[in-house]
Amino acid sequence: MLILSYREVTARYGLTDHDIRTWLEAGLFEPATAPEAVQVADPDELPPLARLHHELGLSAEALDLVAALRRRLLVAQAALAQERAHSRQLETFVRGEGNE
Repeated sequence: MLILSYREVTARYGLTDHDIRTWLEAGLFEPATAPEAVQVADPDELPPLARLHHELGLSAEALDLVAALRRRLLVAQAALAQERAHSRQLETFVRGEGNE
């Protein structure tokens, strides 16, 4: 969890105070206990979301959907990697390479 002031968000990602409040309402940021600050659950998500906002003009709601899809994709990729590892273990076992 990363806590950023509005000023830091503006400097790093080019978002206005209005954008930040809109992103807060959409759930892209969580409010921080400090005034005019936000909590960021996944800092790696912010640069591509800010880019989509600036270059394509996507709304906060659309960006929230993109972020949710990204998180689901990461979970699916991790599950696929685990299944591939399991498959390799089974192949090794079937070939008898692990019994020597």
